[in-house]
Amino acid sequence: MCSTVVRIAEYFESPEFKGKIFKLDQFKKWYMKSQNKKKFTYYKDWSGYNIPSKELKPFLDGEFDPLNWKEKQFLEIFRNVKGRFYIICTYRRDRTEQETIDHETAHGMFWREKEYKKKVKEYLKGKDCEELVKKLYKMGYSKKVIVDETNAYLANDLPWLRKKRKLKGEQYDKYASDLNKLFRKYRDVSR
Repeated sequence: MCSTVVRIAEYFESPEFKGKIFKLDQFKKWYMKSQNKKKFTYYKDWSGYNIPSKELKPFLDGEFDPLNWKEKQFLEIFRNVKGRFYIICTYRRDRTEQETIDHETAHGMFWREKEYKKKVKEYLKGKDCEELVKKLYKMGYSKKVIVDETNAYLANDLPWLRKKRKLKGEQYDKYASDLNKLFRKYRDVSR
């Protein structure tokens, strides 16, 4: 899965490659350097992706040439789908499958549900999230998706953030609780 959607996802979220046409080798070199790694571990580092339909356009229009066979097969699924839609890809890893699905669903709701997005942004405005934001940048997220990522991680992944990313701030307990309630309210209405 990771090797199939890596360029599509990073075209959408990468601080280096967002909105740019790039080859996989370029991304691999940058990723290893940005993560201080001697090997390309991306396919083991990530277990979930969220992709708005508009991000498929340059791939479907042939701007990313050549596509590998996995990308071609993946894109073929969506070639004739009309309207706005959101793609969630996941597999089970160090979080439960449901936690990953909820995390990625939060992204989809942030993109699709205007009222949800507005409430999340209002809630996070002025909150002390500096420690988390620094960690998200270090993980490889671009500034353009940082509010969306802050919400998805806090609403669904606080234990994981504490354990795997060593998030310390006590304020995050309240933020996570409040954002999880908001997430569940809108998720349950959307079903």
